[in-house]
Amino acid sequence: MEAYDAYQRLQSRESALRFNYLLILVLSTLLIVFAFSWFAMYLAKRITVPIQALAEGAAAVAAGNLDYRVQCAAFDEVESLVTSFNRMTAELKENKVNIEAAQNRLRQTNVELDDRRRYIETIMQTIATGVVSLDVNYRIRTINRAAVQMLGVHEAANGLLLEEVLKGPANDTLRVLLHKSSVLGPVLRNIELDLQGKTLHLATTVSPLVDSAEQNAGWVIVLDDLTELLRAEKVAAWQEVARRLAHEIKNPLTPIQLSAERMLHRFRQIPIPMQAAAGGLPARRQDQLLAFDNLLEECVQTIIREADSLKTLVDEFSTFARLPAIRPEEADLHQVLESALNLYNGRIHDVRIERAYGVGLPLIRLDTGQMKRVFINLVDNALEAMSENTRPKVLRIRTGYNPQQRSIRIEISDTGPGFPKEYQDSLFLPYFSTRRGGTGLGLAIVRQVVSDHQGQVRAEPNMPFGTTIVIDLPLASA
Repeated sequence: MEAYDAYQRLQSRESALRFNYLLILVLSTLLIVFAFSWFAMYLAKRITVPIQALAEGAAAVAAGNLDYRVQCAAFDEVESLVTSFNRMTAELKENKVNIEAAQNRLRQTNVELDDRRRYIETIMQTIATGVVSLDVNYRIRTINRAAVQMLGVHEAANGLLLEEVLKGPANDTLRVLLHKSSVLGPVLRNIELDLQGKTLHLATTVSPLVDSAEQNAGWVIVLDDLTELLRAEKVAAWQEVARRLAHEIKNPLTPIQLSAERMLHRFRQIPIPMQAAAGGLPARRQDQLLAFDNLLEECVQTIIREADSLKTLVDEFSTFARLPAIRPEEADLHQVLESALNLYNGRIHDVRIERAYGVGLPLIRLDTGQMKRVFINLVDNALEAMSENTRPKVLRIRTGYNPQQRSIRIEISDTGPGFPKEYQDSLFLPYFSTRRGGTGLGLAIVRQVVSDHQGQVRAEPNMPFGTTIVIDLPLASA
């Protein structure tokens, strides 16, 4: 019975014990599942958190933030990845700084090169020496303003062939120098170029251009205009000739003239013989005495007249040889012109004088006496040129002001026969004249006086007939 009772008690506790065992088993299972879940989450975080940080870092770097660094714990390969990422961003930042510094240096270099280029271009465009560069095909690459003015070409000549801007002998002359330069290197020659009715005397230097491979890349042509220098040398030489001629001619003129006058006067003081006065001489003898008296008087008058003519010529020589120094003063140009024209009042009746004076011309500093002589000389030339005209004789005087160049222009035009085009450069040379009996000193004196006033003078055709003398006088610098 006791054993049965014990069995019954144990059997009544079986369900509770089973429940306890099941509870213990469930709790243990839950603990194990939780532990494994936690461990799994722990492992996942060690991988996903750095990966997430790397993803955020990549986005930040892509947005341009190169200062971003991944700051999270990582292990093994992920740690190496994070370290590599941070090193990559640091190198990117350093490279960016280096690139920006290089860009700044390059930008500064470009600015300096651009400034230097503009500086060189400014010098090239303002110097009086002409510079032309050609490629191997004789095509113009660059040409400065001085060369444009010398050669009379268009400013937009870049890209044109040499023969397209220079025609005929001028092109042939430069071609010869270019070929010599290709063989001999830099070549220096004094050449004459005939351009548009004028002759230029140029000191020309032709130098070949070579590239980095020592191959011919073209030529550089440097042109120095010696025309005015040679003209000045000619004028100086002719002035010396004029001075010596004036000295050698003037000295004997006065004794010659006085001797002729004295001879005539003395002849008339010789007493006529009594038989001649009483009519005792033969008629033939009387006729001979009368004829000799007339001949003597005629010869003496010729000597006196020609001596006066030579004196006038000597005076022109002297004027040309020793023009007085200018004494500029402020003057009204129109008043100077009118004072010159007033000398012709009542002397010219078949010439129409047209005045086209500019309005509001400023005062200009000039030597009124010498400029008046210039205008008288030009008016005399114009009147003489029209002396045999069958067409209307018109003397036109025009003035104007150029504010850009700060200069005053005077144009004196006639309707005469004009001058041949080939004489355009020779008109102002001493002793060159297209008129019969002209000394060729008038226009030379005009050029000298205008040059002394820092001005320029030239001759142009007056369409449809005649000649125009153009004078440009600069205003004094403020």
